[in-house]
Amino acid sequence: MANLCLIGQRPVYQQFTVDDGLPSNTIYKVEQDSKGYIWCATGTGATRFNGTDFENFDGSDGLGDVFGLSIDSKDRVWFWNNNTYFSYYWKGKIHHTDTIPYLNRKLASIPNAMLVDNDKLTIVTDSIDLVELDIEDLRPTKIIPVEEHKIGRSYVYPYLFKYLGFPPKHFINTSYCSEKLSFKLKRRIMHAGVFKTNSNNLWVVIANDLGLHLVEEIDSCLQNKKSILKDKKLNSVFEDRTGNLWVASQTEGLFLLPYTEVLSYDVKEGLSSNSLYSIANDSEGNIYVGNDIARIDRINETKKEIVSTQTSPKKGKVNDLEVSNNNSVWAASEDGVPVIYNDKQFNTGESNRRNRPDKVIFRQNDSTYWLGSANYVYKCYFDSITQSVNFNILNKVTDKRKFYALYAVGDTLWHGTARGLYKYIFTETDTFDYYYGENDKLLSIGIRDLEMYNNQLWIATANNGVLVFENDSVIAHIHKKTHPLSSNSCTEIFIDSIRNCIWVAGKNGLTQIVNQDNLDSLKFDIFNIHDGLIGNEATDMTVDPEGVVWVSTKSGLTRFKPEEMNKSNDPKIFINNVKIWDKDTTLHENYKLTSQQNDIGIDFESIYFNSPTQYKYKLFGRDEDWTITKNKSVRYSQLPAGDYTFEVFAINEEYKTSKQSAKISFNVALPFWKSKWFIALCLVTFCLLTYLIAKYRINQVKREGQLAELSLRGIRSQMNAHFLFNALNSIQSYILKSDAKTAYQFLTKLSKLIRQTLYHSNQKNILLQDEINLLKNYIDLEKLRLEDAFDYQFIVDPELENKNIKIQPLILQPYIENSIRWGLKDIDKSGLISIYVNEVKNDSLEFIIQDNGIGRKKAGEIKSKYFEDHKSMGTEINTQRMRLLSDIQKREFKVQIEDLYDKNQQATGTLVRVTMPIET
Repeated sequence: MANLCLIGQRPVYQQFTVDDGLPSNTIYKVEQDSKGYIWCATGTGATRFNGTDFENFDGSDGLGDVFGLSIDSKDRVWFWNNNTYFSYYWKGKIHHTDTIPYLNRKLASIPNAMLVDNDKLTIVTDSIDLVELDIEDLRPTKIIPVEEHKIGRSYVYPYLFKYLGFPPKHFINTSYCSEKLSFKLKRRIMHAGVFKTNSNNLWVVIANDLGLHLVEEIDSCLQNKKSILKDKKLNSVFEDRTGNLWVASQTEGLFLLPYTEVLSYDVKEGLSSNSLYSIANDSEGNIYVGNDIARIDRINETKKEIVSTQTSPKKGKVNDLEVSNNNSVWAASEDGVPVIYNDKQFNTGESNRRNRPDKVIFRQNDSTYWLGSANYVYKCYFDSITQSVNFNILNKVTDKRKFYALYAVGDTLWHGTARGLYKYIFTETDTFDYYYGENDKLLSIGIRDLEMYNNQLWIATANNGVLVFENDSVIAHIHKKTHPLSSNSCTEIFIDSIRNCIWVAGKNGLTQIVNQDNLDSLKFDIFNIHDGLIGNEATDMTVDPEGVVWVSTKSGLTRFKPEEMNKSNDPKIFINNVKIWDKDTTLHENYKLTSQQNDIGIDFESIYFNSPTQYKYKLFGRDEDWTITKNKSVRYSQLPAGDYTFEVFAINEEYKTSKQSAKISFNVALPFWKSKWFIALCLVTFCLLTYLIAKYRINQVKREGQLAELSLRGIRSQMNAHFLFNALNSIQSYILKSDAKTAYQFLTKLSKLIRQTLYHSNQKNILLQDEINLLKNYIDLEKLRLEDAFDYQFIVDPELENKNIKIQPLILQPYIENSIRWGLKDIDKSGLISIYVNEVKNDSLEFIIQDNGIGRKKAGEIKSKYFEDHKSMGTEINTQRMRLLSDIQKREFKVQIEDLYDKNQQATGTLVRVTMPIET
């Protein structure tokens, strides 16, 4: 049984309202600036749209009801409302002209009292004077008083200005040619809006009427070509640089029509259901679509009709359609295999009720059809006598595969199942069955369609993209991660012989693949709702003899010709803000930053309304690889000193990259303590300090006047010079390695050690605790120099802790130095130095310095490799010094050195025992 209805078709649009961020549902005017932003004049202010978000400017910015706007060559966006002055947006801010001569005297009763040309602005003042202003600095260049032009207030606008590019007088005697729109345009051209298209046709909006009308001017006659949005009250229309149509409505917000030549059908236009699953076409220009309620709709655009056939009383899916040479339609449905011819359905019989639903049908020729069900494959044909379909089951298939795709050529039948790819080969005596999923995991996944191109089998998979199969192996894998495929979930492959391309339908629209003869150089275009498709979930597609692409979706049916769509535009990219420590800056191409300004945030954007956009960026001087992201900002913290260049590209869903990148460069200066002058100053200061200390100590020795004290101070001077020599080498090493932090830490400890040494050098004796503190500072300095290669511990007799015991200074350090420098050298364990302090009889202290190093014998062998006849200067000086002290004080100063061994006579370290009297 068939239903007949007259059809219409319409472009699909996106609608934006206050719920999406618009400040008002009343839109007066739409324009586009040089960066690609869409600007709207609305009932409660102006708004700027980037494809995702609306940025609104309202009463808080000095804007109220904005009746119109225009954009000049300097990218200033001019607004006008009931104020007696103009306002404009420029460089991120709203500016007002209430202090600019003539621009503060606008005629408020005229909604568009400004004409924007490339090199000048022309306005109507409140006294009906005409004033031209220079576009650069807004100074008046020409003034025509009302006495000269003699145009009254009521006619100054239509007489003077072009109405969006047309002189109003041009249309005074112009009529529409169509009967539906047969009326004469009146003198007051403001009652109608006339807008040029990019193809030099005209869009017409009529006040107090419905719809948008595309007309062509032929001999002063406006011939209506088509009407869209026929149930909407509109104010104006704007066609952007990529061909998108933006329509401003009186009460329903903003409409975006990606391509007006992309037309769609749904139940409003006569389809029996919006949820479509299959499509085919015949040689007479008919399009057949199968839906989810067991109906097949036949669309004939020439006759402007849709004929609907109910294939089953049960409302199941029509999963696949095939058309024979005599234009009979075969269907695979969830309730049998109907055959429709001349809008009549024939008795089809049943394949096997237990094995339905039928998933796929393939026409090998007009006498041979293959049918795949949920369990079996059938070879079937139409019996013209009984007018029914006969089914021949392939008995070999018994493992209950779900058949989704079939392709037969010669004696070979390929079939795609939920488990992967199989192949039958038929001979006169037997049937051979091959399964490819055992040897290739790519061929073990769900398959939804098979098509043959140049002896290559193209395979649409359920969730892994497209495979190209040849000579029993996969030779190409087209996947979303590696190719701009609309989706990895593919439902249909179609070989387009008219364009010599391959189409892939999937869950995110259609992908057109060209240059398919070279699998290494494939090219892609994606078509989805951003391009005007009625829905993204494409279930099937076909191409009619006229080259029109038809795609069935779960939201309806769409037809288009890709050649009529502007898909060649590359996304443009720009940087719109640079932040330093989260504070906005004035945008520059190059920045000179201090060492403290090393936290940088960069905001960038691409205005591209026809596909989602990704970004590819890299910071040269820091990043090794490019980063791809959907984020529109990046932040770099704690950047070291150096020169950097940030570069970013925009990438659309077809992997088309913006031809020109956006760049900024910046230099982060060195911190002052890393600069050459500061390092040089430190070295000079250090050397000067060393010189002054040495000179001071020599002068002290001279003032003492006693030979013993002079000798003793000389020994101290030699020992401290040794300290400083090691320290200078370490600092130099860290500076050469650019480790300023460690060098600074080392220098701090060294300065402390120098202060302690300077103080102790002037003392005949010091507190025991002061000596311990000095030794700790020295050992810490050596640990830092040797990168914590050892540890140490002080163990002081508790009875000594609260006594103000004084001792001779700077005696113990050389033995600790020997342990660090030689005793702990090349050990295979963590080094440890233990220092014990005990009181012994005769008012003396015993200091025990013990390490777990390699012992003196092995240390001597190592020393011999570096120094011939090496002697420890520190210990030799100490020996002489203690001998002098013993002579002077007549008390015992002595040192004993003991080698330590384990039970196997392996060296386990060295023990130094220093005994000295307690000073009074």
